[in-house]
Amino acid sequence: MFVKSQVLDEQNFLLHGIDIANYNLVAFKSSQHFRAAFEPIAREIITLDSPGLTTLDFTIFDYKKLKRPLYPLDHFERSPKPKTAQV
Repeated sequence: MFVKSQVLDEQNFLLHGIDIANYNLVAFKSSQHFRAAFEPIAREIITLDSPGLTTLDFTIFDYKKLKRPLYPLDHFERSPKPKTAQV
C-alpha cells in the first residue's frame, strides 16, 4: 500500500538504505515541512518557485476585478523574485 506523506526527517531515506550524508544534493518537493530537520545539516537550501497555481509570486496572475489597494498584494515591499524552475 502506498501512502503519500511529507518528508519530515532523514528516516524516509534511511528506511530505504540511503544515507543522505553521502550525497552532494538532496531534493524535495516541499516548501516547509523538511526545514526543521534538514536546515541544521544542510550546507545550503535553495528554494525554487515552480510556475502554476501553487506559485508564491502572485504578481504573475492577471487580476481583473480587484479593488485596489488589496492586502497583502499592495502593502509589502517586494523581495527579490525566487529562482523559477524550468519545466
